[in-house]
Amino acid sequence: MAVFPGARVADFEQDSTLGRIHFPHWAGADWVLVLGCPSTHNALSQTQIGAAARLEPVFAARRVRLLVRSNGSLSHHLDWLAAIETAQNVSVEFPILADVDARAACALGLGEAPDEARLAILVDPARVVRAVFAYPAEAALNFDEILRLLDAIAP
Repeated sequence: MAVFPGARVADFEQDSTLGRIHFPHWAGADWVLVLGCPSTHNALSQTQIGAAARLEPVFAARRVRLLVRSNGSLSHHLDWLAAIETAQNVSVEFPILADVDARAACALGLGEAPDEARLAILVDPARVVRAVFAYPAEAALNFDEILRLLDAIAP
């Protein structure tokens, strides 16, 4: 993993649960929080995506769009999405990238094998990485800390 604050995110296109994503056009003038989930889609991953879905209005009020990056196929992610929505009793309104070829991972500076960690990458409207949060796969992200940092650095 070579992503770091100050790095520029390269353009990429990738299929997602909400159709084809053209980054950065998809984000427009908003910030983006990219959530990286380990390749094993377990109960912790479902809980984390469910928490993000519940917090989506909080992020939207700060002009932050949520985007999940994982290396499964689109059909796998569509099944996973249904399981998340059922288990977490939420509606996930943000895309989950089907990054089977690691195109998005490479554009984000993650290299080709980022799936041993749970990640959050905060990207500003100029497509510059402003923060990177990395946790072991066994631990969930701390959204309170992400929001605290966002409030400190975003205008």
